[in-house]
Order: sequence, then C-alpha cells, then structure tokens
Amino acid sequence: MSFLSFLKIKKIGPSILFQILPFSDYFRQNFPLGGLQHSLLPRLYATDNPINATVDTSLYRYIARVMYDGTNFQGWQSQPGAVTIQDEIQKILSQRYQTKVHLLGSGRTDAGVHARGQLIHFDLPKAENDLKKLEYSLNSMLRKDIRIYDLSNAPTLPNLKFHAIVHSNKKMYTYRFYAGQCLDPLQRMYRAQIYRPLDTQKMRDALHYFTGTRDFRTFSNQIDKKEISLGFEEGELDTIRTVYSIEMIDEGQGNYRAEFLLDGALYKMVRNIMGALFAVGYGIIHAQDIPSLFELRSREKISKVVKAAPACGLTLERVWHDFECNNVK
Repeated sequence: MSFLSFLKIKKIGPSILFQILPFSDYFRQNFPLGGLQHSLLPRLYATDNPINATVDTSLYRYIARVMYDGTNFQGWQSQPGAVTIQDEIQKILSQRYQTKVHLLGSGRTDAGVHARGQLIHFDLPKAENDLKKLEYSLNSMLRKDIRIYDLSNAPTLPNLKFHAIVHSNKKMYTYRFYAGQCLDPLQRMYRAQIYRPLDTQKMRDALHYFTGTRDFRTFSNQIDKKEISLGFEEGELDTIRTVYSIEMIDEGQGNYRAEFLLDGALYKMVRNIMGALFAVGYGIIHAQDIPSLFELRSREKISKVVKAAPACGLTLERVWHDFECNNVK
C-alpha cells in the first residue's frame, strides 16, 4: 500500500496534503522514531504549512526556540496583509541569506498571545559553524519584541529531517489573570483582568474535569468550518487531546496563574477552558456541569455561557520534542 493512499484528498490542494494524515499507525510501523509514539500525526490540519520531513541534502536544518510579546501581532502564523511573528523571522532570515527561507513552528498562537518557548525549524542553504554568532546576528536584525535562543543543529535522523510539529510531544501553557479592580498597569498586556466576583476555589474544584485524554471539540473554535472547508464529514477531524495536568497557583494580591501541560491544543482550546473555569468561578455554571459540556461536542452551543478568555493572559511557555531529555510527565 502506498504512502499517499493514507492521505485524505477530498477537495484538498497540494499545499495541505500533508497536514491531515490519518496514518499514525502506518507511520509508526515504517518510521520507528521512538518519540513518535504519540497521536499528533493525524492532527496536523492545525497548520497551513506542508510537512516536508524528507531529507534534502542540499539544505541544512536548524532548530531554535522563540520568545515573543504577541501584543502587536496578528498571531504566529503567516497571513496575507497581517503582521505575524513567523513572517518577521522569515523576513530577516531571507534577508541575511539572500534567498527565500521558510520556517515552521510547533503550532500557532492567536493574536495577542505570547510565547517564551515556541519551537521552530528552518533550512539554510549553507552550514553554519558558529551558531552563537548567528543567533546574535538574527536577534540584532529582529524587532525588539521577538528573540531567538537555543539555536542548534537539528537532530540527525535516519530517513527524515527533524520536524517541529511531528516531533513535538508536550507543551506548557500558562494563563495569568488578576481578580480585582486595580490591575498593575505594567501587567495589562500579559495578564487578563477579571472584574466580576470570582470564587477561585470553585475553579480549582473544576480543574480535574479537563485532565486526561478527552474529545475537546466543545472547547475548540471553528472546527465545523474547518471540516466543511476541507470537505470532511462532521466529526472526521481528530479533536482528541491529552491534558496531563492543570494547576492554579495563587501569586498573591489577586494575581493567579493557571499552568496547562498537554500534548497539543486545538484552536483557542486553552482560552475556552479558562472561559469555562471563569464561568464556574462566576457561578454561571457548576463544576458538575462540565461533563455535559463535553458531550455537546459543539462550541456554538456553549458560546452564550462560556466565553474565550482574553488572549493577553495566555503564554506558550515551552515545547518539548522527542530528542531532548526532559522529566515532564
């Protein structure tokens, strides 16, 4: 059976052929790369960039992490007529090497969302021996609200090149908020302000309803539109994700931080989960109502009571990949 027979190609152009791969079992059997024993592969529809993991010996692949203040961007991912982080980094790479350089991140972040540990890969036309010097050079060319760090050669694999989406396995997001009437102005771009009375203990009591491996379709925006645009039947896109843990930390003086460790997130999933937790804290819904929200499998049906939390409070803290040592469980 051919590799391409595992692709869904209903009404799909070549630029996205490799994003909706329902072939994770086939991939694991034929490309045993250890850390690929997770279920991210059939979920790559979340990016509009093609996967090009095959070896091209004429280019040299590098990986790095990116931190950025998302306040003045229309998100991570390249968009026509918009200012995005991906476009800004690609622009300076292309300027430096006088050729089109494309990069890919482990996932997109929305407008106004920040990052401290986005994982990227990109290919260069020449080998670079002094990566610290290159990192310094790129950062000197970038605007001040984006920085690249941990630049290194991509791991060497037998049949494939390292891929920031395929080989990422865990992500840590934080959501910061202030419950009160007088938010520190210096925090306003990085912490959501909640004016209404909020019972944070009730929010904590509800956290366990979101952990584990679940179908998060209810808590993802635009899944229905995505299925229609790709020519899928309702429910065909994989909306199952694993949330390993959620913790809510009291930082004092009305400031709180929620930490999410998960294998991947759907569009606006973390913000919608926070919106549901806020609804519990407001007393609009009860923690015991959350399982019934999952059963609805529709964001639209809960949109009047569960609003997405403001983007400014969300930060992508870290992305782990298959070829690094980490003790996160």
